[in-house]
Amino acid sequence: MTLAEHAPLFAAVPTKPGVYVFRDPSHAPLYVGKSKNLRRRLQSYFASRTPERRKAKMVQLFAASVTFELTGSDFAAMLRELELVQMLRPRFNRRMRHPERYAYVRIDFHAPFPRLTLTTELDEKGAFLGPFAARRRMRLALEEICDAFGLRTCADPLPGADRGRACWRYHIRTCSAPCLGKVTPGTYGRAVLQAMRTLTGSNQALRQWQQQRAQRAEALAFERARRLLERELRVRAAQRTLALSVRPGDDALILQPAVEPEHAVLWAIHRGDVARSVEIPRPDLPRAFRDLWAVFAVTGRRVPFVNQAALDRRWIIYRWLRSDEGRLWSVRVRGRPMGAVWEEVQARAAALPSGLPLSRS
Repeated sequence: MTLAEHAPLFAAVPTKPGVYVFRDPSHAPLYVGKSKNLRRRLQSYFASRTPERRKAKMVQLFAASVTFELTGSDFAAMLRELELVQMLRPRFNRRMRHPERYAYVRIDFHAPFPRLTLTTELDEKGAFLGPFAARRRMRLALEEICDAFGLRTCADPLPGADRGRACWRYHIRTCSAPCLGKVTPGTYGRAVLQAMRTLTGSNQALRQWQQQRAQRAEALAFERARRLLERELRVRAAQRTLALSVRPGDDALILQPAVEPEHAVLWAIHRGDVARSVEIPRPDLPRAFRDLWAVFAVTGRRVPFVNQAALDRRWIIYRWLRSDEGRLWSVRVRGRPMGAVWEEVQARAAALPSGLPLSRS
């Protein structure tokens, strides 16, 4: 069917933000998408010219029906799209569909000489950093980290000192050789902690490498200086990969229109993720603000990893808060008093579509 033939069917679809699901004749999900304008997006799949011809052709060939859901805002549509993709696993969605492809950095602090390893499975014994999808980038960074801090990479169990022989990494001075008793568990443990701090954002070791690189360049040891630069670049790439799961993340309030007329949705973003959201009649915004403010008083030690679904959600929030739309409709919270934040929320509320009458309570 052409766009002209589908146009009467799509005439009832609102021109508002939302998500949609194409399904095959057996009602199995084929594709989940989102749009700021649902009607225009659905019509685009049957237009004669479209930049997404391959996806449109698959929809035309296999789809038997489409359902849609209004979300009130594009921000809510992005989060709902993620939720549906992870729940339905549609055939034609590649992005965000395979959480099992994520990996973690694992360390077992119960071992006297623990290793830093990559894994795709969580267990009760290990501590984990992640998840992340950039496995090759992290593998290269772990190699550099282990070389820099003398950490072992040999498989368990650890070879005993009675064997009297170390691997090649000891002879090129990139391993402290716990297998030969060359290092105590305490000294080795401190090296592991420093390696972990470096992976999670500390620049102390990076500054030392920079100084060593400058000294070697002055001594005309350019090849050794280049190796230090490669190490620094790979570790910095790993730091960026892990940033969303090991750093605190943003604290913000996001105000968005709701599906219901004269309603609004207030989102509390705490440590980079959705802590709470509430949809309320617009005059009730002061009360909702006071209720959500308690979210930001929650303190405590962070879990060193987030699950796969949470990481995708944090990426969406991170990017959206730094977009033009995100800067327009969000209010930064961390380090600011409640009154100053409320004044900005009121300013955002006044700019919502159809206005936002507020009580002065």
